[in-house]
Order: sequence, then structure tokens, then C-alpha cells
Amino acid sequence: MIYLASPLAHLDDARRFRDWLQPHIKDPIISRWHDGLVGMPLLDKSQSRAFEENKADLERARILIALTFTDRGRETYVEIGRFLALGKPVVWYPHTKLVPREDGGPCLALEASNLVYRANTSEEVLEKLVECEEDLWLARGRILEIAR
Repeated sequence: MIYLASPLAHLDDARRFRDWLQPHIKDPIISRWHDGLVGMPLLDKSQSRAFEENKADLERARILIALTFTDRGRETYVEIGRFLALGKPVVWYPHTKLVPREDGGPCLALEASNLVYRANTSEEVLEKLVECEEDLWLARGRILEIAR
């Protein structure tokens, strides 16, 4: 299951990418935020309900694809950080070098995580998804060996 993260300002880009991606993958895209919005703001959902839905989707997902066309959209970086804290991989597309900002912009620690798979093209996203799946499978095997 895949969670698609993107700043709200790029909602249309996120929807286009989701529509392009879904036929190429077997796992469903389970994030709901891009379906429950028409432009901005939230329609009939309270902010707290939307937050709880996002949190639940993040916890269920196995891989997060972060669409970061700029270093804006703090909510996206919070989602990336939360996902990495859960020990889950992030495919970062398009990958741009993060620049620290005085106003508390994106943290360079995200850049350094070994759970971040960088993609510069949509085709590379597909390659990185396969790589993530292989790494998750290998990690699961190691955990099972340790448990024996």
C-alpha cells in the first residue's frame, strides 16, 4: 500500500501523478487527502478529522511517495518525517537537494536517511518502488531469522 504525499498547493499535480502511477503498480494508493479536496480548503471535513485520516493512512502504508516540486509545503515534510520515524521507506520525487532555511524549513536529516530513495523522473519512481519492495522483503527475512 502506497501513500502519496504532496503539498496542497500541488494537489492537481498529485492527482495527475496518481492517475499516471496507479496502472503501473499492483499496490493500491491508499492516501485519501487528494480525493477529499477540491482545490483548497477542506470541504465537509474538519481539519482534525482530515489529520486523523492522514495519520491512519500513513500508518497503514508500506511506502510513501513524496512529491516535492519545491521546498514548500511543511505538511509534506511532517508526513515524510513521521513515515521515516516509523521505519518505512520514502521515494522522493522529484528529488531536490534540501536547503536549510532560517524559518524552520525542511530538515537536512530527511536528506540523510537511508530509507530515502531518490527519483528524478517518473520512470525512476517505478524503479525505486521495486527497490523498496526488495529491501522490505529482505528486511522481513532478516527479522524472521532473528526471531528464530
